Amino acid sequence: MIKGEILEVPIDQIRPSPYQPRLYFELETIKESIKQDGMLVPPLVRRKPEGATEFELIDGERRWRAAKELGWKTITVQVANVDDETARRMVFTLNEERQPYTAEEYTKFFRRMYEQMGSVYAVAQAFRKSEHTVWRYINISMLPEYLQKAVWSGRITIGMIAELDPVFAEARDEIGDITATWQYSNSPSYQKIVTWLERAYMGEIRDREELRKHYVDPYLEELDKLRIRKAKEAVEKIVPKELIEAKVTLEKPEELEKVAEVLKKEAKRRREALLTPEEKARIETEKRRKEEERRRRLEERRRREEEELRKRLEAEKRRIEEEVKQKAKEELLRDREFIKEFIAKEYSAMHETLDIEDIRELLKQKLLANIPPEKKERAENIFEEEWSSLKKRIQIFPEKSSKMEHKFERLKELEEEGVFLTTLWDIDERAEYAGRGDFHGNCPPQVVEQCVLRLTKKGDLVVDPMAGSGTAIDVCNLLGRRCIAYDIKPPEWRTDIIQNDSRKIPLEDESADMVFLHPPYWDMVYYTEANENLPDLSRAKTLDEYLEMLRQVLQECYRILKDGKYLCILLGDRIKNGRFIPLCRKAANLAEEIGFIDCGYAVKFTKGSTSQVIKGKNIYAEVAYTQNLKIEHDLVMFFKKEAKYSQ
Repeated sequence: MIKGEILEVPIDQIRPSPYQPRLYFELETIKESIKQDGMLVPPLVRRKPEGATEFELIDGERRWRAAKELGWKTITVQVANVDDETARRMVFTLNEERQPYTAEEYTKFFRRMYEQMGSVYAVAQAFRKSEHTVWRYINISMLPEYLQKAVWSGRITIGMIAELDPVFAEARDEIGDITATWQYSNSPSYQKIVTWLERAYMGEIRDREELRKHYVDPYLEELDKLRIRKAKEAVEKIVPKELIEAKVTLEKPEELEKVAEVLKKEAKRRREALLTPEEKARIETEKRRKEEERRRRLEERRRREEEELRKRLEAEKRRIEEEVKQKAKEELLRDREFIKEFIAKEYSAMHETLDIEDIRELLKQKLLANIPPEKKERAENIFEEEWSSLKKRIQIFPEKSSKMEHKFERLKELEEEGVFLTTLWDIDERAEYAGRGDFHGNCPPQVVEQCVLRLTKKGDLVVDPMAGSGTAIDVCNLLGRRCIAYDIKPPEWRTDIIQNDSRKIPLEDESADMVFLHPPYWDMVYYTEANENLPDLSRAKTLDEYLEMLRQVLQECYRILKDGKYLCILLGDRIKNGRFIPLCRKAANLAEEIGFIDCGYAVKFTKGSTSQVIKGKNIYAEVAYTQNLKIEHDLVMFFKKEAKYSQ
């Protein structure tokens, strides 16, 4: 991961990368996203030249172009310190990973890189592509413009171009210079390529298989026959002594191979005989250079592989060490929790009849009798630490210690029931035993379960004014509570949810033992169609209208609740048009104005859960940023209807 300083710079001081393969940029979608949520991820740039005030883009050109069109004067960027080679590779790779390039973009980019770098091998190595792939797109660049456009449009497929690879290779041998303008060439192979592609463009050649079977393969076979014929003619002209003595007839494959070997030696001898001393020296120098380059590449690859192996071994060593430390830590924590619970349980049974020191000795003996020998020393140390802590609490707060025993017992009972004992509710995955997970804006059953277990007992009546897919009903049925559920638009499959406007709940005053309310987060997700004209909170046109409708619902909740009972609201804040909307705080203010007592809240982590799927695309709970802080939690707020005659 590239790390660098974060700066805010004038947008006109940023220049596009000269290595950018992308030719076309679709900006409307990202402009809408930036207008609503701001620039979520800053573009990645480098100083060019190093130390200058101008910057060159590495990643994020589309975001930069959109910001310019929106009239931004400055933009936040991340500055990386990378050289030209690294920047070139990053620009290509980051863009390709986000969205593959078009055939036109690959072709023009690889041709440009070939002209800069001088060889197909260098281009392939720089961008981690095969030489065949690079050659294929360079081959396209050598076609007449009208045929190139046919490739861009798909009239001629890349598969057809692939079938022509060996014929392009023949053309390169015939022309000798790929930087030349091929369309004016007399190369027979090139003319064949153009003719075949024109026929493919006209629909006369339908697919790559037909092209290969009926055109390419026969042509290559004909070239092979031509080479054999030329070889025979060459043999007849040259007639080396060894061929005459061998009585070669050129009829068998092994004889042809022997001829080829002899001709190769003869050609080399004659070529060397024609060379000047300077040319011989230049050839030797080039041979040495190539050999040194080959050795350098092998050595570089060896060093790279050794470095990668070293890093993998070090990472594995660190992982094992961390795993051992973590296991030891977890084991120590388990041992400490076990001993702590053991002391608390046994002490509660003995403290009224035995002296504290006698209890200590008895507990220590009983504990160590069941501990393996290798763990006894650690267990004894933990026991002494926990006993010392217990003794100190008893000595300092004897009365409080006695009073707290019942509270500790109650907490233990709650924990055994599965009730969370903290205000942080980290729910990994939505349970599937209640409601439906694919229902838009669905509520995790675990949230309803925690509220019901904590605030009601079996047989109590729970009311859900906005039931959605019926999660609260299913949870209450499982836990032995009665439940009445309403919704402005109940799902067709839930006959146990009553259609109702929750601003007027058809129940008597003080009839409910708990109300669970999961209202819309204003208009983040619509729960009804606009043409249905239902009194839906998610269809409120303004925030004030939404809050007024919510206030009427809360008044009804207050009316139907029994004195001393609780209202639980699951709600989250949101961002709209770049502005933070504190829905939770505003809802809490409304509840207090009505008469509820605020009893705190629990934080439920959202885990980036999917709320709806439409037309094969995921629609996620709104991604909200405040100075790059993503909202990933909802609040479960607790409000109590104060008893009429309490202080």
